[in-house]
Amino acid sequence: MKKIFVLFAVLSAICMALGGCVQINSPIPAIAVDENGNVVTKADNNGYQVNYYNVNNGTAVSVNSNDSAFQQPATQQPSVEPAATVASDTTVPVQQGTVGLSTDEEKLTFFNNALNKVKAYNAGFTKSKKTVGTQMQLSNPLVNAVASALKDSLLPNDTAVTTVNKGESSKDIMSPPGKDYVSALTVADCQSITSEQNGNNYIITVTLADATNPDAQNSAYAKIFEFITVDDIMNTYAPNMNATVERENVFFDFTGCYAKATVAADGTLIDYETFVSGTMRLTNGKIRAFTTDLSIVLSSTTQYKDFQW
Repeated sequence: MKKIFVLFAVLSAICMALGGCVQINSPIPAIAVDENGNVVTKADNNGYQVNYYNVNNGTAVSVNSNDSAFQQPATQQPSVEPAATVASDTTVPVQQGTVGLSTDEEKLTFFNNALNKVKAYNAGFTKSKKTVGTQMQLSNPLVNAVASALKDSLLPNDTAVTTVNKGESSKDIMSPPGKDYVSALTVADCQSITSEQNGNNYIITVTLADATNPDAQNSAYAKIFEFITVDDIMNTYAPNMNATVERENVFFDFTGCYAKATVAADGTLIDYETFVSGTMRLTNGKIRAFTTDLSIVLSSTTQYKDFQW
């Protein structure tokens, strides 16, 4: 009777130990118990486990796989649902129409990869760019009165459509022009990165922080946008308005700029849109004989559609 009682106590202790452990990876070839009664729940390369987690004490430990407990695997136990895993920062898994986009790194990687395939594989598409100018103001009342009558002719409001055939290079057509990529953004470049699922597609929207006169070569804006620079204002906009201005008095304040891509679960770009907007400012500019400040709100929306792969 005493031996039966001892055996029953041992079995009870083992059952209690099993109840206090959670399997974190399944299935496994076998379950083994170490000398402390903790259940091993993941096999090593030899079919035995070297790591386990015990919820009773909340600690993770390593066990020598040469221990006798590992040489005598116990019977397979019922498993619980394994915890969800998060993709690494450098890979974006695509499986059965489901994309893991939990972190900003994953979202931006998915976004960049889809966009950069366009130039890399010479995909065909249609580009439509609409440029609009509004809210022209001049500080000199006399010049402002004259300019108001000519505002419609001075402010841009046009749409340009370009078609790229499959197999043709779009290096100089798709923004940023002259670059081998469409987006070289990093997470640090972005103010926000959002994603939403639309059926089997994913819409990734990236916004940039507001900026004044961003660098034409090295800024975050230069990594994705075709945007108005100080040189553009000096060489194009100011002459068109019959204005002369010194370079240090030229400003463009960008605000609310974003890029949005619709991407299939397999990473294929479906459509893409960029929006660049801001206020062009000339201070102490000269229009004929008058000195005045000038500001115009300009925006451009560029859409890329009808991709051919």
